[in-house]
Amino acid sequence: MSATASGEPTGAIPGVTRHRQINLADRLWHGRLAAYRRPRRRQDVLAAAFASGVTHFDTAPLYGFGESERALGQFLRGRRDKLTLTTKFGLQAAPLAARLAVFQRLARAALKLFPVLRKAAVRNSGALYKPPSFSLAEVRTSLDKSLRALRTDYVDFFLAHQASSDALPGEDVLGWLEDTRRAEKYWPSA
Repeated sequence: MSATASGEPTGAIPGVTRHRQINLADRLWHGRLAAYRRPRRRQDVLAAAFASGVTHFDTAPLYGFGESERALGQFLRGRRDKLTLTTKFGLQAAPLAARLAVFQRLARAALKLFPVLRKAAVRNSGALYKPPSFSLAEVRTSLDKSLRALRTDYVDFFLAHQASSDALPGEDVLGWLEDTRRAEKYWPSA
């Protein structure tokens, strides 16, 4: 990794220690980009990662209730040909989750202060998500919405999000995915 004249690694976020930067990268890769309330801060984190050599970004419509894909779409402008991109299908937020999204930051802070609440939150988190759906209509809609949010005409990898063996996509979905791949809207992983 190269460094600036001040000794900070290239792509470093000013005023943030190296240890904290590694922690920020960890948070970025676990779908938590939307935890940064200010859009400018999201863009700074993405730019620092990219400047540090990160060229693959993994997102999903569920991350930040769609905000992760929208922030990444804004960041992609003028850089799309320099990186690879993964998004997913199958898991969606329930309508209740979208209404509660504004409280997400506050809820995370409360869970840090009161760890005993974490078990209760995990136990009741199912109400925030729809059951996984791998129907052809859902998969098509998911790809179209993701492409719009990401402001691109293709993704490099399009993955089934937490597909269990009893909920795998059917033959109709697999056929459509193959047709979509041929149309160069995504390239499947091996």
